[in-house]
Amino acid sequence: WLKLCTGSKFGFARARLRLWGAHACLPHLIPASASGPMQRTIMRCCQTSDDYAALEVEPIGEKFEGEDNENADDRSIPSVIQFSAPLYLCSEADPQLKAQVVRLGAADGPASVRLRTKDASAKAGVKFVGLDIQVNFAPEETVKDVAVDLIQDSRWDATLEFEMLLSNAKGASLGLYLYSSRAKIIDDDKYPTNNYEDTLKGASLMREYVASMMIDPEVRRAALIHIGMDLIKGLYFFLTLYLQLYLIDVVLKNEAEDEPVGGEAESEGERELLNVVNNTVKMFARRLEEEEGEELSFLPHTLLIPGSRRKTTMVIAALYIVPFALVHMIDVWRTKLAIPYALHKHTRSSLLDRFLNYKESERSNISVGDMTMVMMRDTIEVCDMGFMKLLSVAGILIKLGFALIFIMAENRLVLAPLVCYPVVLGLFLVCRERLTVEVNEHRAEKENDVAQAVSETISNYRLIAD
Repeated sequence: WLKLCTGSKFGFARARLRLWGAHACLPHLIPASASGPMQRTIMRCCQTSDDYAALEVEPIGEKFEGEDNENADDRSIPSVIQFSAPLYLCSEADPQLKAQVVRLGAADGPASVRLRTKDASAKAGVKFVGLDIQVNFAPEETVKDVAVDLIQDSRWDATLEFEMLLSNAKGASLGLYLYSSRAKIIDDDKYPTNNYEDTLKGASLMREYVASMMIDPEVRRAALIHIGMDLIKGLYFFLTLYLQLYLIDVVLKNEAEDEPVGGEAESEGERELLNVVNNTVKMFARRLEEEEGEELSFLPHTLLIPGSRRKTTMVIAALYIVPFALVHMIDVWRTKLAIPYALHKHTRSSLLDRFLNYKESERSNISVGDMTMVMMRDTIEVCDMGFMKLLSVAGILIKLGFALIFIMAENRLVLAPLVCYPVVLGLFLVCRERLTVEVNEHRAEKENDVAQAVSETISNYRLIAD
C-alpha cells in the first residue's frame, strides 16, 4: 500500500471502504485511478469483485462527517508545513527567540501559513512581544526563520514558556504533530533581585524580597490599597483624640463651672488649696507660652450647637459612630485583598518551577524534607511574618504620625518619651538579632530532619516492617 500511495504519476485521495459481511478494510491513502497491476492489488485486498465494486474513493479536500476542518488545509497537495522542532530554548538576556518553519515535500509552488503565539506561564507584553503573522513561502523555498522579540526585566522568575501555533495553511497541509511548538525562556535574574550577587543576610535580604514582591502589579496594587486603608484608620484615630479632648475640656467643663465644685459643706482650707493648685497650673502654662510661643490647637472653644450641650453631645456621638462603621467596612474589605494568598502563590510557584527546571544532579542533592519545609514553613515565615508585618508597621507609623501632630499642637512635653521609645526598641532588636537568627536556624534544621525522617519511613515501610 505504501508503494501504491506514493506513486508520483497518480493523484492522492482518501479511500473509504465499506464493510461487506465479515470482510473489512480500514481507510488508506490510495490512488484516485487504479488500473492494471494496481487494480489487481486492490482486488486482492478486497478478496471479491463485489467488495471492489463497493470501494468508494473521495478526495481528501472534502470534509467528512465528524471531521474538524477548521484550518481548511489543502491535504491533496503533497507538501507539509511545520516547525523544525517541538521545543525552542533561549535566555532572557537574548534579544530574540529564533524559530524555524519548514516546508517538506514538493515545493514547486507558493505556500503560506498563519503563525501566532499563545500565552502560558510567560505572558505577552511582559516577557515577550506577541506575534500573529502570515508566513509566506516562495516557490522552491523550504525554510523560514521567525523571530519573537523578548522583553528584558529585572524581576526574578522561574523558567517560563509560551506556545507557537500554525494554522490556515494554503498550498500545503499542516504537520500532524509539529503544527505547534513550545518556547522556554530561561530567566537570568538573581533571587530576590539583582542588586547582590552574593548571599544576602538579615535586613538586606528582607529589603530585597520586599522590592521583588512590589514589582508584581497585583501585590503592589493590594499593598498600596492596604496602606491607604491604614491612612483612613489613622484619620479616625486623630478624630477620636480631639473628640475626647473637646468633650472633656469644652462640653463637660462649661457644665461643671455652672455648678458649685465642693458644695456648701466644702471647708475654707480645701477651697484655698484648690485655688493654689489652679493658679500654679495657670502660671506654668503662661511660662510655657512665653518660652515656646503660642501653640497651635485644632480644638474649638465653643459648643458646636450654641446653647445646647445635649445636642452637641449627640453630634459628638454621631461623629464617633458613623466613621466607626466605615472603619469596620475597611477591615472587611482588607481581608478580600488576599495579600498573603498572592504572596504565597507567587513565592511557592516560583520556587517549585525553578526546582523542576534544575538538572537531575542538582535535584538529587535536595532532600524531600528540605523542600517540604520550604513550602510549608519558610514561605509562611517570609510572607506572613515578614512582608505582612512590614505593612502592619506602616499602619502603626501612620497612627504615630497623627499622634505626633496631636502632641505638637497640645503638649510638646510628651514628645520626648514618644521619640525615645522607638530608638530604644530598635537598639534592643539589633542587639538580639544574631541570637534570634541562630536559634531559629537551629530549630529549622531540626524540623527539616524530622520531615525527612518521616518521608523516608513512609517510603521504606516494607523494609522496616520486615
